[in-house]
Amino acid sequence: GLTYYVQENDSYPKHMTLCMVVNVGSSDETISEKGYAHFVEHMAFQGTTNFPGTMALDYLGSKGAMLGSEINAFTQVSYTQYDFTALPSEKNVLDSVLMIMRDFASEITFDPKDVSNEKKVIVEELHMSDNVDRRLIDNYFSSLYDDDGFHIVNIIGSDDWLKYITSVELKKFYDKWYVPENIAVVLVGDIDTEYACNKIEELFSSMPHRTSPQKSAEYK
Repeated sequence: GLTYYVQENDSYPKHMTLCMVVNVGSSDETISEKGYAHFVEHMAFQGTTNFPGTMALDYLGSKGAMLGSEINAFTQVSYTQYDFTALPSEKNVLDSVLMIMRDFASEITFDPKDVSNEKKVIVEELHMSDNVDRRLIDNYFSSLYDDDGFHIVNIIGSDDWLKYITSVELKKFYDKWYVPENIAVVLVGDIDTEYACNKIEELFSSMPHRTSPQKSAEYK
């Protein structure tokens, strides 16, 4: 099942930091799924069952946490990570942030309109990274790998691939990889650890229990 780590640390009184790590990255994509892991990461912030639209971000903003600062996410070759840092450690805030993480873990809605809108954001991200340094890195990795291997280190994908991504295919990829065995929750801060552990178990125990897919042996 799900793994979690909880540690009391009062070096920053009345605050806490949480992260959720999902054991899926670009190395787990097939060539036809290029960019899916990164796209799913983006869609977590576009709406879930219990936090439609920007409700999650609005709530976190009301607690002083802003996307791109205290709230962040990124996709790597072998994993995806969602960070929630320097938040007030009151129990009601802890409950809400854990519920947001729980929704990220199995309740992203993938509304087709949101997927279409987010494509533009990701294409812009791709173009912003299209510079000399990026091309040198791509050329270096393409010299090391064949086409099948190069797609592993190309996390965002390309314009050609992105335009064909659909909400249905993203949801299939999400349901396949976002399973309890693939997820770890980390919580550190000025907290009641017993309460926190009980809350994590309460919320995440209701996740659908699907079989964890086999990861690439090179990137486990």
